[in-house]
Amino acid sequence: MTALPLIKPIPFCDPVAAFAPLAEQNLAMFLDSALPGRCGRYSYIVADPFRVIRCTPYPWVVTVDGQPSQADPFTTVARELARFPAERPAEAPVPFIGGAVGFLSYELGGVVEKLPQPKSAPFPWDMTVGLYDVIAAFDTKERKAWVISNGYPESGPSERRARAEMRAEQLLSMLGTGPQGPVHHTSVARWRPEIDQRAYEANVTSAIEATYAGDIYQANISQRFLADIPENTAAFEIYRCLREK
Repeated sequence: MTALPLIKPIPFCDPVAAFAPLAEQNLAMFLDSALPGRCGRYSYIVADPFRVIRCTPYPWVVTVDGQPSQADPFTTVARELARFPAERPAEAPVPFIGGAVGFLSYELGGVVEKLPQPKSAPFPWDMTVGLYDVIAAFDTKERKAWVISNGYPESGPSERRARAEMRAEQLLSMLGTGPQGPVHHTSVARWRPEIDQRAYEANVTSAIEATYAGDIYQANISQRFLADIPENTAAFEIYRCLREK
């Protein structure tokens, strides 16, 4: 019996085109190296995680597949990864062969460092991490691609092998192959700062005073800029536009 993970070569195509049919699927994620040959070489697509770990904004309630976890979010992710180790063989053609992919908010730093309570929660979750047993991997330098499947969460050798085969074919059937159409450049009417200039300058002044006082040694004074997006504008199209630019 061939060892796991299952590494199956597939025809190479543009990773953006491959991800397009999955763009609206919940918890499908695209790890995109958009500058091949310069700052990036590998791109990865994951979808349909077998385990989902979430953490609400402060006071940070952690769940695993909707069931409460008594551990902090980082310990919970580490514990789940230990249950399903990514057994990377020496002949693996890419650095990442499956495991955890997700989103961690800046506010989640309050879990490991004593910080003031956040005034608002910009996102519904401070953390969403999926454990993925199958991925599509792309080497944009060598123009090669693979589906890599681990067979988790099955534990028996034959059950894992059967699931790995099934999941590899399932993901392959969902990937796009055809070229993408031209990027639709969406214009917006007006960008709005989240706070006005006077309030922003007051924040800068407070940070300088706190630095002189020795209370802090570094500060990142930032804010969001907001704009109305035309109706029926897909998030993936916005990403493609930014990627092109």
